[in-house]
Amino acid sequence: MDEEVEVVNSIYEDCVLQRAENLYTVYIPNSPVSVRLLFPTDYPDKPPRVASVNAPEGVWTDRFQRIIDETFAQDAYIFTFIDEVQQVLPEEWPEKAVVGGEKPGSAGSEFIEQWIASEEIVDRKSVFIARVLQVHSQEEALEKVADLVLDKKISKATHNIQAWRIRRPDGLLVQDCDDDGESAAGSRLLHLLNITECINVVVVVSRWYGGTLLGPDRFKHINVCARDALVKGGFIKS
Repeated sequence: MDEEVEVVNSIYEDCVLQRAENLYTVYIPNSPVSVRLLFPTDYPDKPPRVASVNAPEGVWTDRFQRIIDETFAQDAYIFTFIDEVQQVLPEEWPEKAVVGGEKPGSAGSEFIEQWIASEEIVDRKSVFIARVLQVHSQEEALEKVADLVLDKKISKATHNIQAWRIRRPDGLLVQDCDDDGESAAGSRLLHLLNITECINVVVVVSRWYGGTLLGPDRFKHINVCARDALVKGGFIKS
């Protein structure tokens, strides 16, 4: 996957950007359209799914999903997808439309208000803040996290550790986590969601490294601020 993205970005600069694990935004060149694709863990054996579409007009999700289904078996998949999408888009767009879609850093702050934040923990200049949000699917969890980390401050965090636990409509429990470089932190965060029996929630703990190693204390701070946010959000009792 990384190699495929690198090849496409060598042709179209910053055309494909990773938002979260298995979630990528594809900016369609010379257009105001961007498409979020959720890739399954067994890609390329199975095709990705259109998570969302950012376009000035019209609903393109179904059309783009058809393009995915029709082009999936071809080589250089992402490049082929971009080429096929370009062929169905209008040749001209309204002047107010931004060519290339919404780029990283231009959004994110408005999404913070949706999240419930913990109190800030500071230890030897390292800073920890947790944020929680109610979600109802893994896809929604990934999209919300991807939006959150567009914020300039959060995007500069050394780690944005994530975990989510969701009950699907069919009763199946879906849960996963992401260390984001802080080894074992994601699984500890997910363990907290399990022992507190939190359901339909995603939690993100941002850590800005202060230059001094904290050892096991870092895990304590991650859990404390995560629990604080979960209590404030009404997911668990104090």
